[in-house]
Amino acid sequence: MPLCEAMPSADPRAFGHGSEASVFTDCSLQVEKCAFADHPYSDQFNVASTLKWVEFSVVLKDSHGAVVSPKLTIPLVASLEYESGFAVPIVGIMGNLVGETTGTLHNGRCKFKVKPMTGVTSALRQNRAFRLVVQPSDPALHCWSLKAFSPAFRILVKTSRRDAHGRVKGPKIPEGLAPAEAPKPTEAPKPTEAPSAPPAPKEDPIVSEVNEIVQRGATEITSLVAGVMHRLGVAEVGLKKLKKENAALLAEVAMLRNTVAAGVDAPVVGEASPVRKRTRASR
Repeated sequence: MPLCEAMPSADPRAFGHGSEASVFTDCSLQVEKCAFADHPYSDQFNVASTLKWVEFSVVLKDSHGAVVSPKLTIPLVASLEYESGFAVPIVGIMGNLVGETTGTLHNGRCKFKVKPMTGVTSALRQNRAFRLVVQPSDPALHCWSLKAFSPAFRILVKTSRRDAHGRVKGPKIPEGLAPAEAPKPTEAPKPTEAPSAPPAPKEDPIVSEVNEIVQRGATEITSLVAGVMHRLGVAEVGLKKLKKENAALLAEVAMLRNTVAAGVDAPVVGEASPVRKRTRASR
């Protein structure tokens, strides 16, 4: 990292200094505030959650601790790296951080609001610790004086919740994250009481009305189906009766046809048959 003795892309007079050699030699970018999540081991190491935002701010100060307000605005960008200083491989197209990862140094200060992605938790990275890095987005301004680091922290998915009395109730810390000297509870566990049966949920009046309408409609449909089936049965009985009557009529018609046919072929009384006529003629 080069020493910040000159800034080619900015006017040194913007910082209130007269010489180029003293532009950044007496200025440094520092993390002013950084709010991490609550958890049972807050007094031993910091924790960030992939479900909660981490808000922090940086400030530009001189060697005397006074805030420096440059006349020119400097764009800054926040990134994530390991505590050792090595870069964290980017996971997915969203990157390792989401939220307000960029800002502008205005009146000597800049605020950020970021959240780590689920792919960079400490459990997935050999239980390693991370830190946030803020530096100018312009590579020409990269130098140690304009590079701020947050305190080291671990990244978990869930950190803690508070009960009704405001006490922190943290989840089980993954193996390797909790320090060896973590305090152990000394109180004996209290016997757990059998949970009482939950009260019956109150039925919504709208749901009750809908159920009543559905039940009424089902009853009406059942009654209609029964009536139709009864009518079909009556019609079937009548059809069978008509078939029997039709068969009887057909039988009577057949008998009449046979009787008519037999009456046409029979000889008339008093008239000789054709055979007898031929016998007489031969004589």
